[in-house]
Amino acid sequence: MASEMDRLFSENKPSLVIGYGNADLPFNELQYGLSAFTAPSFISSSCLGALLCDGSTVDAG
Repeated sequence: MASEMDRLFSENKPSLVIGYGNADLPFNELQYGLSAFTAPSFISSSCLGALLCDGSTVDAG
């Protein structure tokens, strides 16, 4: 998972990351993957992040 996050952020340079963890993308792996990322981020382990993210605002690469 960490290598996928590294690839995603090396190819794309977002100015803000908003997201949420779920069974497919666990919260602790998101936190680890974003540890070297310098832009502001909001990652939630609840559905709050899901409410902020939809198909028109999120591009997983």
